[in-house]
Amino acid sequence: MMSPTRFRFLNVELDLDSAKDWNSESVSKLWTYNLHYFDDLNARSAAERLGWHLDLVHRWVEENPPGTGAGWEPYPLSLRIVNWIKWALAGHLLDPAVR
Repeated sequence: MMSPTRFRFLNVELDLDSAKDWNSESVSKLWTYNLHYFDDLNARSAAERLGWHLDLVHRWVEENPPGTGAGWEPYPLSLRIVNWIKWALAGHLLDPAVR
C-alpha cells in the first residue's frame, strides 16, 4: 500500500480511483487477487496506515456488492476473511457494516 489509493503488487502500481478499479482489466488476475487479500492490514508498520486501512475496509464493503467481482471468489475471499479477523483480534474495530 503506497498511499490511501495506490497499490503495488508484482512490480505493478495502480491507483484505486473508482469502484471499477477493484476489478481492473488492465492488470493480471493475480494482481487483482492481491488487492482483495488485504495483507497490508497485518504488515509490519501497519499501525502507521491505520486511517488508510479503516477507509479501505469500508470502501471495499461499499464498492464490492455480495457475489460480485474477484473479491468474492473463494481464494481471495478466504484470505481476506483471515486478514480481517487477525486485524480485529489485534484490537481494531470491525463495525456492523463490515461484519
